[in-house]
This record gives sequence, C-alpha cells and structure tokens, in this order.
Amino acid sequence: MTHRTWVKIFCEGWLDGTLREESPELRGIWADILAWAGDVDGISGTIRVAKAIGYTDEQIAARLNIELSMWIMCKKRLIKTERIKVVENNIIEVCKWKKYQSDYGRQKQYRGTKLQTKVTNKSYKQKLQTEVEVEVEVDKEESKQAEIPSAKVKSPSSKSKSKPKVEIPAAVEIYHRLTSLYPAKTWWPEISETVSDYDPNALKLWFRIVHDWLGMGWSPKSVKLMLENFKKRQIPGEKDQEWIPADIEPAPVDITEEQAEANRKRLAGMIAGITARMTV
Repeated sequence: MTHRTWVKIFCEGWLDGTLREESPELRGIWADILAWAGDVDGISGTIRVAKAIGYTDEQIAARLNIELSMWIMCKKRLIKTERIKVVENNIIEVCKWKKYQSDYGRQKQYRGTKLQTKVTNKSYKQKLQTEVEVEVEVDKEESKQAEIPSAKVKSPSSKSKSKPKVEIPAAVEIYHRLTSLYPAKTWWPEISETVSDYDPNALKLWFRIVHDWLGMGWSPKSVKLMLENFKKRQIPGEKDQEWIPADIEPAPVDITEEQAEANRKRLAGMIAGITARMTV
C-alpha cells in the first residue's frame, strides 16, 4: 500500500456538480473518504486494514467521528451514486480513482526535481558568497595586523541553545516501543488523560491492547480506535471479554510523588521483561 500526502478535488465539480445536490453531511464524509483512501492506498484508492481485510462499519464511524447511523445512510447513498463500492470483507473502493487521482506520481516527481534544483542553486550562491566574505575578511585582517602588530582579534563565541526536553507520557512511550512510531502530538494529551501515567494496571492494559492490535494486522496509526478499545477494556480479537491484570494491585487514587516514581520504575522493568520475551 502506497501512502500519499494529498488528493485532488475539482473546484467546478465540487461547487456546481451533482455532489452539490447532496446533504452537507454526505459531502463532508465524501471528502473524508477521499483523504482516507489516499492515506491508506494512494494508488488504488482503497480503504482497508490489510490486503483482504476491511474495517467494520463501527470502526469507520469511529474513525470519521460520526454516528454509526449517519455512516450507514451516507454509505448507501455513495454506493447508489457510484462514488464508492464495497467489496468482499467490507473493503471500500473509490470508483474512478485512477481517472481522477492519477497526477500524484507525476507531480511528486516534478516537485522533487524542482526542489532539488532550487536547493542546489541556493547552496551554490551561498558558497560563492562565503568565499567572497572570507577573502575580504582576510585582506582586512592582514592590513590591520600590519598597522598594529600587537593587536589581537577576538573571535565571537557561539553559544549553542539547546531545546527544552519534552517529557513523553508513559502510554505514548509504550505505543512507540511497540509500533516504532510516535502518534501526532495533538493526541498526546488525550492518550495521557485516558491512560494514566501513575496506574500500572492501566498502562499494562494499554500495552496489551496495542500489542494485540498489531498482532491482528491492523493499522498502527489507528490511535483513536485503540483508545476506544481501552475505554471498553476490550482486547482486540477477544469479543465481550474484559482483561484485568491480576498480578499487580490497583494503584491508589491519591499517591505521593515517591509512590508515582516507584510505579514508573516498576512499569519500566515490567515492560522490558515482556518485550524481551517477545523478541526471543
């Protein structure tokens, strides 16, 4: 599957075409579908979890942040107007994708060439400017030393400014260790609020959900759906079952900083042990 960063929307068709006769909700969902198809598979315009596995209607509604009933209604309308088709295992294909979205490869190559040329020209100009400045500076320095032999030239001291270190929430670090990715920073507050940094039970459950989610072959970018599973205490692939770790006690509601630090160290050792067993 090939990811793309943008899709085309034709202005005249969007404003004055048959799509304008549809409801605002359907037009918004149609734009979401185009963006999602480009993000999942920019070549064929297909929305799916894996090669032969599609998303359920519940997962699609959650991903688009709409009610399930609204998605079902718009889905039927998009199929009827031949904008999408749903094939085996609920895989969604955008109709005429290659006809209307075929310029991406050519534009990507053109933009890459243009950017390379621009960078090369800029670097060459900077190099010439630097050489001229060095020659002028050397001439001035030699002239100054000839007039005042004992004069000392002070070189400006450069102070490196280090960026403040960003503290990564424990749940985000667990996600990163399992997926080798970091979620968008806009998601960090919600992840940290949903999965408490100070509760080993919550963090261990989060570890299990992300781990089993990847084991099912589902997209590692579906952070919102992972959080929905966490809120329901639902392990991927285990329907109507709650998974509650029994080998550690629940964290107290009010804890001191020392207790919180002890919990974090304990969790780090626990995750390291689980990860080591996974890699054997």
